[in-house]
Amino acid sequence: MRKTSSRANMKTESATFAHKTLCTVACGLNHTLLVCPDGSIQAWGLNKHNCLGLGRNIKEQSQPAPISLPRGATGQHVSCGSQHSMILLKAAEAAGGDLYAMGLGSRGRLGLTQDEAARKEEEIERVPGVKPRKREWVSGLSTRSDEAWCPSFPLRIDFTANVVRVACGSDHTLAITEDGSLWSWGVGTWGNLGQGDTQDRPRPSRVMLPEGTERGRGEGELPTPVTGGDGSIVVHCAGGAKHSLCCTREGLLYAWGEGSNGRLGLGHCKMMLTPQLVTDGIEGHMVMVACGDRGGGSRPGSEHASLVPSPRLIPAFRFAVAQIATGAYHSAAIQQTGELYTWGSGGFRLGHPQTMTLPSPERLDGIKGMPLLTAGDQESGAGAASRAADGGYFRSRKRSSLYEGSRGTALPEDLEHEGEEDGGEDEDAAPWQVEQVACGAMHTACVTEAGQVWLWGVSEMLGHSTTLDSWEPSRLLTLDRPVRRLSCGSEHALAVTTDGRVWAWGKGMHGQLGNGLARDSSEPTLIPTLHDCFDVACGEDFSAALRSTGGRDCIQGETWTWGSAEWGKLGHGPHLTSGSLLIPRHVKLDTPIKGIAMGLHHMLAITVQGEVCSWGAGFYGRLGLSHTDNAYTPTKESDDIWNITSTEVSGMLDCLTHRWMSQVPLPRSVQGESIACGSSHSCCITRRGDLYVWGRDKCVCGPDHLLEPTHFTAIELPIGEPRYRQVVCRDEHTLVLLEGGEVWAWGDNRNGQLGLGGEFGTVDHPEPLELIESSVELVATGPHHSVAVLSSGDMLAWGASTSGRLGIRKTSSNIIHSPTKVLANWVSLEAMALVAGAEERQEGGEEGEETEEEAEKHKEAEARQTAKMIESLKKGTSIKSFAALQSMLQAEAEEYDDATLAEVEGELTSTYNGFLADIAALSSPETQLARLQSDVEMQCMANMRRLRCPAPDLDRQACCYNHDLSDKQAILCVSVSRLRQCAPSELLRKLHALRELMFVLQQQPAYLGNLALSLPCPSVTADGSVSASPRVKREREVFLTATTQLYASLHVPRVEHLFMALCCYVAGREVQKCTELSGHRVSEMPFQPGASIFFRLFSNLALNEPHSGDLAAPLLSLNGFATHKNETETSLAGVLETMRSVYFVFDIDSALRILNIKDAKDQRVRNYLTTQLDAFKTVMLTNIIQCLSALAAKIPVALRMLLNYSAGLIRERHFPVVETTSLTKDQLLRWPLIRLVILGVVKPLLEKPDSFTRRLNYAPLDDQVKQNLKQVAVFLDMFCADDYESVQSRNLLSGVGTELKSPMVKILGDLAGREDTTDVDMTIDVYASHFELDPCYVTLRSDIVTELVNMLRAYRSQIILGSAKKDRLASLLDEISEGRNPPFAESVVRRCRQQPTEHNFKVDHRFLLKEPNLAYCPLSRAPVPAYLSAQTSSGKADGASAIRRYIPPDSEDPRRIVEQSLLAVPPLKPVGNSADDKDRDELDSLREHLNQTQMALIAKTPPDYKTANFLQNAIRKIDEMKQAEIPSEEVMSWIADNIRQRRQHWQYLERIRRGKDIIAQKRALHQERLHEALEHLRETLRFSIALGVESKIQQAATNYNTTLRFESLAVLNQKRKLLDPSLLPRGAMLSPVATYSYVALRNKKVLLNVSSAIDKSLYRQLRFTFSAEPNGDWHVNICHAEPGASKRCTIMDFQITEGRIDEMKNAAVGGTEVFLDGLCTFDSRKLFVFLERVATGR
Repeated sequence: MRKTSSRANMKTESATFAHKTLCTVACGLNHTLLVCPDGSIQAWGLNKHNCLGLGRNIKEQSQPAPISLPRGATGQHVSCGSQHSMILLKAAEAAGGDLYAMGLGSRGRLGLTQDEAARKEEEIERVPGVKPRKREWVSGLSTRSDEAWCPSFPLRIDFTANVVRVACGSDHTLAITEDGSLWSWGVGTWGNLGQGDTQDRPRPSRVMLPEGTERGRGEGELPTPVTGGDGSIVVHCAGGAKHSLCCTREGLLYAWGEGSNGRLGLGHCKMMLTPQLVTDGIEGHMVMVACGDRGGGSRPGSEHASLVPSPRLIPAFRFAVAQIATGAYHSAAIQQTGELYTWGSGGFRLGHPQTMTLPSPERLDGIKGMPLLTAGDQESGAGAASRAADGGYFRSRKRSSLYEGSRGTALPEDLEHEGEEDGGEDEDAAPWQVEQVACGAMHTACVTEAGQVWLWGVSEMLGHSTTLDSWEPSRLLTLDRPVRRLSCGSEHALAVTTDGRVWAWGKGMHGQLGNGLARDSSEPTLIPTLHDCFDVACGEDFSAALRSTGGRDCIQGETWTWGSAEWGKLGHGPHLTSGSLLIPRHVKLDTPIKGIAMGLHHMLAITVQGEVCSWGAGFYGRLGLSHTDNAYTPTKESDDIWNITSTEVSGMLDCLTHRWMSQVPLPRSVQGESIACGSSHSCCITRRGDLYVWGRDKCVCGPDHLLEPTHFTAIELPIGEPRYRQVVCRDEHTLVLLEGGEVWAWGDNRNGQLGLGGEFGTVDHPEPLELIESSVELVATGPHHSVAVLSSGDMLAWGASTSGRLGIRKTSSNIIHSPTKVLANWVSLEAMALVAGAEERQEGGEEGEETEEEAEKHKEAEARQTAKMIESLKKGTSIKSFAALQSMLQAEAEEYDDATLAEVEGELTSTYNGFLADIAALSSPETQLARLQSDVEMQCMANMRRLRCPAPDLDRQACCYNHDLSDKQAILCVSVSRLRQCAPSELLRKLHALRELMFVLQQQPAYLGNLALSLPCPSVTADGSVSASPRVKREREVFLTATTQLYASLHVPRVEHLFMALCCYVAGREVQKCTELSGHRVSEMPFQPGASIFFRLFSNLALNEPHSGDLAAPLLSLNGFATHKNETETSLAGVLETMRSVYFVFDIDSALRILNIKDAKDQRVRNYLTTQLDAFKTVMLTNIIQCLSALAAKIPVALRMLLNYSAGLIRERHFPVVETTSLTKDQLLRWPLIRLVILGVVKPLLEKPDSFTRRLNYAPLDDQVKQNLKQVAVFLDMFCADDYESVQSRNLLSGVGTELKSPMVKILGDLAGREDTTDVDMTIDVYASHFELDPCYVTLRSDIVTELVNMLRAYRSQIILGSAKKDRLASLLDEISEGRNPPFAESVVRRCRQQPTEHNFKVDHRFLLKEPNLAYCPLSRAPVPAYLSAQTSSGKADGASAIRRYIPPDSEDPRRIVEQSLLAVPPLKPVGNSADDKDRDELDSLREHLNQTQMALIAKTPPDYKTANFLQNAIRKIDEMKQAEIPSEEVMSWIADNIRQRRQHWQYLERIRRGKDIIAQKRALHQERLHEALEHLRETLRFSIALGVESKIQQAATNYNTTLRFESLAVLNQKRKLLDPSLLPRGAMLSPVATYSYVALRNKKVLLNVSSAIDKSLYRQLRFTFSAEPNGDWHVNICHAEPGASKRCTIMDFQITEGRIDEMKNAAVGGTEVFLDGLCTFDSRKLFVFLERVATGR
């Protein structure tokens, strides 16, 4: 019968076996075994002697095949020999399990005799469900041990204890059982079994390690005894071809077997039949070994001699090595940073094909592993928390130099930060951020960044006289100076202030308060004998302080102790081991101390060199001095004690226990960083981040008491070794904080102080606090409760809750087992404001005047602090006292008062009115410029024709700063090809009104916003699916299409900002309609993909130019993408391109389809599905995180502003939020935005990659890559809905989603960090755009135009901004509809759908040239033409309204008077902590304070009656509000809102002020270019007419009797009476232009006919404009003029070339000229004559 160990023993012993030593893949000579994540085992290779366990009938397995395992068993560990294999089966949570063997069984390789194997098969102890097989042996049933035989399937080996590790050599096997004993069996020819002979062993035999002494710790160190034989605990072993290795828990290395080639490391090449201790060259603690063919550990990796008989350090590794492996000719190692190194012989083995031999390790650059370390600087220490006192710790600014993240989550961070120096403190750290936390027996305390102390718990420890316990944190008001450090004993507390003085309160019967009295004190009392202190610590009934020897800012110095002297714990020598010391006394210690810790009856101190000293009671070895005697003084012994010779060792060992040697013997080269004390044990974190423990067995997870520091290895992580940031101890329990932010705990849990969520008595093995899902910054613990501070700033508490020590409000439960959020009163507005007041009072009390530099720094710090307070107001933080409001008002900058705001508004109004005047003056010079350009073109082209030179093709757009102010730029142009399809006349008649309609819709986003919110919403089911009627779908499609086209020019800042204003408007209204953030009512949640218009608008903005390129690259570009460091990274598509054999499938049906297999039960299908899902998980948890991180970095400013604005809307909506196990409250508030980015940006890119790769000119993607991208999109859809029920692999996908949620929230949750400045940007854009001449067009199809107009008319009442008579949109709709509803009949709409025509609307962005009135619209938050503003009742508004006005509150408002009174009185006293103070109404307290101040003003000399009368009025207003039952909270909230609004408006004005510089630059550039263009054109025109040449050229022509063509042209121009342009009458032009009506042309018989495509009712409204072109052609423009309208709408135009005009001159009488495919017909001869008359001006 097998013996079963107890749970306690199992955990104690198994703690030593590191998780990384589990072998999940093993290679034999010709076969391989693999442990899959689900616990199944796959095998492949040659199946000689059935070493694969697949059966004798299988000779070779080319692909992985599963090995049949017993029902319910899971594989955890495998190992392979040359021709045999071992499998360890156990439950995941169990320490050990059963060992199964298979393969060649001769000579005892399997640990079974042949008869035993036969009997086991007969007993059918095999896999259930597998048919019994006939026993098959290689050579019958011979009993000869050397004859080959093998079992048909894996057989269990009998052991007396569970097996925890197994290692196969070539022909032998080693195994470790739960109790740490080592066993061996198999071929023993070379002594490799360690049994003292060379005999084979068919059954497991115990390997006895020799008794002796432990190898020395280093030069000059004393050896200590080590137990051999049964007492040694082996933690790892390895088998080679002919030798074996193992290492013990003490870190000792043993070797035995064949010694040739120096493989044993013993310094010789002899065979050793028993384990021998390896001592030469070994430094440090051995935790893992590996054996090759001719060497132990690894191929030497040295460039020296090939034979290395003794261990030698390989210096090539920069970081600690996590795993090693050896082969016959080469070796490999993985650093804890994830890098792979190889060395040895054979390039193909080493991964370096061009190198046949590597004498030293070389890194494989092609393999990029994930970082395993979560620690910081490898040399300077990783501690982010320092020891403050027993149970008290403070936050350090030092952070991990590698990434910080959740365990097991690979967040994308560079590893190049290793050598970076730590930065300084965060100057912007919030003063109310918790900097330190400490726990007493029944109370808790914390210190904020500003030095405030907050207490909660039992009444005696609250720092003031009260008999009531405090169930929530209250500020310590009886200590009016900032606190630097604080510590809590069981029933007393110490605090050291920033001036170096120490204060104490609580129980004092043992003198622990240090004030010379043995009595209690309810309030902090000064310890007068201490000064220049920087740290304090409290024990059970004694205290200590560290006094600086280098000034107040120095953090090293002397130790002073006082209080109970029992057991000599004060460190003052053997003469003081009882009684009490009432005042502090200096502890004599030569070395400066930087930290102290105190337990129940002992104390630790750590020096600046990292040495640890201890003194006090030595029970259980808590002092770590290798004995249990008491130590009464910390005096260090002389270093001579370490310089003894080996012959003196025995004598010294006898006398060591009688010496007062208090230096804790940490291993050589180990330096301590922080320390902690429990009641019976002690802990120390080293600068490397390791943890050492010593003391009582059950407190250190050991079977025995530890008398000296021992490396703590009981915590096993999935990846890498743990690195510790903080350790806290109290009584008999311990909590540790790892660098990754995880908390582990063990020990006494009778009061739930470990926070494990269950009612455990004692936890004898470290367990993680899985209920804390966020990263932890600080932990602290008391005897019966604990607290943790999260990186988010929240604080959690758990354990005994009596007396309110947890700070979670009063509860009926005496024990809280799960971490619960503490009421964070220190982040209230009162706390923030009091910080400002305290700092101001402190600075005011300092001597000397403040320098100018100091004043500037003080002002900047005050501004930062005020900004954070305002930010807290914006986030919904409530304010509860007038004292806080008074501090905020006093901290307000002078710029924020009403008068200053009005003055700045006036200055900016004047400036911007000046811009309006400049814009209005643009018309005259620009008109002159256009006319000059036309004249120059006409004259130059005429000269070119007369000179018979080829005429250049002049491009008007390319001419110097050209701008066309005439209607020749078509307001509505319809191409000739589209006219053939005959646009409806109903549409053509309304072109002018439609043009203005498009302008109105674009410039005033509120119209489209109201239309979006008026459209019927599709119905959304609980699963998120959307259903809608065809009408609803069509209306939404028309709206989105029209909106996209109206704002298509997103590359233009003005258009983009208008579109953002529309998005903000829609988002605000949608959030107001929602009722919850999460739950079953999906339709009530914000930004649902199927129902939200804002979702579609946001997605369109992100996925269209100019933003789509940046966002698509991390996902779709095969060429990679550039990071912010200009490094090229691989995109998601690039990663999938390398995974050609991977198809992401989530169900069996898909796997069947890919594999072309019909049988769903085929094992290959499940194996394939498992493999693909594993690959998918890897991609999602590594590559997708990296790509999304890069995408988040590339999110443009516009999108960040929208996300920030939306986040504010959700926050202000105050949705009911219930924290879940996966998301905190803050994360839940951001979850809609994360879903918006994933589903609105990422998912479309993955679903339709082709459309983006083509548009962005990316390389095309393979079909397999596109399919995998779509599967990722399917998963993201399920991830956002948190619903995986639709797929068969729901469990795995759900697990992936859970792991993905935290990094996803971290990456995408911080996008909303850019303040929305859209309103300011648009104001600047409106003015600046008038100094730019590029036209803006909007293109819409006729069907969209008609349907959009009909929708606007249908929802008119919900859309218009004011009364129908004054609203411009309503007027335009009336003009277009002409009384019809809908304006366009269904037949017209149908015709437009069947034969759509595209219409190009010109939107005049320079509208201020015609409408010089601008107004700020509060609805759309945009500056718009005055007649479009929601607040404008008339058609005009003053230009100053373009700047948003601040309207101050009514001066007679009682709340306003109360606000002003707060500035007129002395500082209010903060609310006290007593119950009476808390229940008192704030208005009553304020009234009393005002009354006292008023009386004091009257009583002073001379009396201040003016202020007294004002305060009397304020008192009267308070009485009125009390009578009206107005709550104090409402008044305070109103005042806080005013403060926030004033600050926001000042920031708005500052941005407007900066914007005027941009406008001024645009104006100056425009004027400069305009002036240059005018001068250039004037000079060109003069020359073109005069054609003068230089006198020298004229003289040369005369000499050669040559006539200059320019002279003849000049004479001709004079004959034509062309004038100097400077002499032309105002408004006259050289280029002829004439306009005639249809009727006039018909009467002149020039125009013969117009096509019936144009309605006859339009004929009389047609106008024909003929204009001569510089090249001799004529341009004809046909427009439509509405009766009484001042503007005309162009409907078509055409050119008459110069050649055609010559043909008309010679045309026969009655000839016709047809243009535009028969649209209009002219008489040839009469048209020629008509054009001649226009050209000559007749």
